[in-house]
Amino acid sequence: MSNETHIPKLATNVAKEKSEKINKSYKDLKDAYNSGNTVEVKVIEKVVGGFKVSYNEVVSLFLPISLYTSVRNITEEEQHAVVGSKIPVKVKEFSEEEFGKIIKINHKDVLEDKRWTEIVVNTKTEAIVKKILPQGAIIELPNGLEGFIPVSHIAREHIEDINSYVSVGEVIKGDIIEANREYNKIIVSLKNAPSKHLIAFFDAHNIGDKVKGKLKNIMTSRAYFSIAPNIDGSVKAFDVSWTRKHIRLNDVFEADKEYDFEIINLDRDNQYIGLSYRKTQPDNWKEIADKYTEGHTYSAVIEFIPTNNRGAEVSVNNEIDGFMPKNLANALYNNNKPTFKSKDVIQVKLVEKNEKTRSFIFESAIKQLNPYDNLDTSTSAVKGKNLSTPEVIKNFSFADLLSESSKKALK
Repeated sequence: MSNETHIPKLATNVAKEKSEKINKSYKDLKDAYNSGNTVEVKVIEKVVGGFKVSYNEVVSLFLPISLYTSVRNITEEEQHAVVGSKIPVKVKEFSEEEFGKIIKINHKDVLEDKRWTEIVVNTKTEAIVKKILPQGAIIELPNGLEGFIPVSHIAREHIEDINSYVSVGEVIKGDIIEANREYNKIIVSLKNAPSKHLIAFFDAHNIGDKVKGKLKNIMTSRAYFSIAPNIDGSVKAFDVSWTRKHIRLNDVFEADKEYDFEIINLDRDNQYIGLSYRKTQPDNWKEIADKYTEGHTYSAVIEFIPTNNRGAEVSVNNEIDGFMPKNLANALYNNNKPTFKSKDVIQVKLVEKNEKTRSFIFESAIKQLNPYDNLDTSTSAVKGKNLSTPEVIKNFSFADLLSESSKKALK
C-alpha cells in the first residue's frame, strides 16, 4: 500500500471520530437541557462580557459574566483567575435552527442551588447588614444569598428607630425563620438575640436595683412597663400586692403615669426583666390580716378554680386572698364537681390565718347536711330502738330522723 492511499484513510478516520464526538457532545448537552442536570465545562479564556468555554473539548460556548456569578462587582483579577478551571453549568436553552444550534449555559444557577441547600429554617446564621429600610434591613448571608430582617423581627421590644438597633456594615447573628427558593425569599429574625440596648442594660443593672417605669400594656395577669429607652420590663399580678395575687392590674396602674419598681429577675438567655411593685410599697399584710377573725363569716369572690377542681382560691373585700380546700366545701360540690364558677360570690368562714406562711384558709359557710345531725332520740318512733337495725328503718321515715330546726332548714 502506498503512502498516498494510507494518509487519506487516516484523515478520514480522525474526521469521523471527531464528528462522532461532536454529535455525542451535542446530544449530552440536549439531554442535560431536558433533564435539568449539570454538565462540566472548561473555561478557555476571558472575553468581553464573559468567558469562552468548551464542553468535551469540541463544543465551544459563551458564558456571560452575569450568568457566571451573582456578585455584582467581580474584579478583573477574579475573572482572569477562573481561566483554566472546570466549572459545572446548567443548559438553560438548547434549540436547533437551520443554520446551527443555539445553546445557553448558566453557572450562577448551580451556585444558587448549592447555596440554597445551605439555607435551613430554624438554624442560626451570621449576616452583614447591606441596607436599612423603614420596613427592615437587607442582609447578605455568608454564602452570598440575600436575606431580609423585617422590622418586627429586629428585636422583641417595640421598634421606634431601626437605625438604633442595626447599622450598615454590622455583622449580626440571627435565626433563619423562612426560606422560599421560588420567591427568592429568606427571612431572618434577631428576636432570640439580645439587642445592644438590652445587653447594655443587663451590664449596668443587678437584681434588687430600683427603676422607674411607665405603663405600656396590660395583659390578664401581667403588665409591661418602659423602664429605659428601648427597654421593657414586666410585673406579674402576684408581685403587685402584699395581700393579693388575684388582682385587677387596671385597678392599680394608669397610662402615662410613672411607677417605682424593684428588679427581681434579669434573664439574659430569655431577654426577660422581671419587676416587683409590692417591694417598693409598705408591707401591709399583717395590718390587713388583723381585720379578719378566725370563726367569722365573710363574703368572698371565687378568683380561681384549679383544673383538678380541688378547692378554690378566693378574695375577700378586694383586699386579701385565701384558699378554700375541697374538703372544707363539700356542700358546694355535686358528684365531685364544683357547683360554683369563677367570679361567683359565696359565704365563707375563716378557719385559719398563718402569719408565717401569709396564708388564709376558708371553709364554706354552707355545711353539707347529715340526716343524723341533731337527731331527737326521744321521738316515740325510735325510743328504745337500735337505730342500726333494719326493723327501725322500716318503722319511720327520713323526716322522723330530723329535728324541727333541721326540717326548717330543708324547706
